Amino acid sequence: MLIPVSVLIQATPDNVSLQYTHDTARGPLALTVTASISLLAVLAVLITLLISGCRSKHQFVRSSVGPFFISLILSDLLQAIGSVMNIRWMLIMGVEPGHFCIAQAALKQTGNLGTALWSLVIAFHTFSLLFLRRPISRKLSCITFFAVWVFLGIIIMLGPVIIENNKKGPFWGVSGYWCWITNSYHVEQLTNEYLFMFITVGLSFVLYTLIFLRLRGNIRGYASDLRLCRSQQPWIEEDVTDKNISCLGKQLLWYPVGYAIIVLPIAICRWRVIFGHQVPFWATILADSIFLLSGEFASHQPYNTEAWCPHSPPPRFHSWH
Repeated sequence: MLIPVSVLIQATPDNVSLQYTHDTARGPLALTVTASISLLAVLAVLITLLISGCRSKHQFVRSSVGPFFISLILSDLLQAIGSVMNIRWMLIMGVEPGHFCIAQAALKQTGNLGTALWSLVIAFHTFSLLFLRRPISRKLSCITFFAVWVFLGIIIMLGPVIIENNKKGPFWGVSGYWCWITNSYHVEQLTNEYLFMFITVGLSFVLYTLIFLRLRGNIRGYASDLRLCRSQQPWIEEDVTDKNISCLGKQLLWYPVGYAIIVLPIAICRWRVIFGHQVPFWATILADSIFLLSGEFASHQPYNTEAWCPHSPPPRFHSWH
């Protein structure tokens, strides 16, 4: 039997135990398998970067974008761990409130929000490098690194510390077939998580469209002297185009595109549920499974820089005066 998610949310009291049936248990099982794939991929990347970073001057780790991608990988790790924790619910064939449930909810929100924020940071970094031609300094990189983590911590703690109240009950708890922000806090489900996903997807689309046009030669000039051109003469010189654009494109340009593809299905499902529309349970599970692949997708990015351009020089640009 296919249960619409909106019906499930309306019928399930907040933070109250929910029992699985044989059919409904397949959903969390699918998410656990997908999350396990991402978890293994992310752990492999982190271990590799740790070993190579300790043994040598690892180019990617020490670059300005390195800390951002590592933070993204860590966010994917938390996200994957939160979903793998569904194993407990499958063992007892149900979800119940408690410390384990709160931990899962906190990890899922932190991981989901973290992937959105760090994807947006990487988008702005790429825009600065390839559109504005202004590499991020190490100082600015460090400031951004700490500022985003602090902001992430503040958003996460707002729920249980500030927003939670006795009338609505716990902020983190049983929410459907797993633990997350409880359904009494519909607005916060949107503003404290999915809103950031929508912002990331929207801004990334704008930024990367501009970058694409810049690299094609359709946008030329500087700051206040930008102008549109029909010519598609590459903005970057021929002798380094193949090497550097392949590297920078695959390392930076395509990740937000992939993120948008991964995040849009679950965001659309949740948006419809929050506003009272019915979404089949299988559609939510499929969308969430796609979303959980973000860790596996992101895990390939650090390898790409080392494999394709370990010693390539910075790209040189035409001035177009």
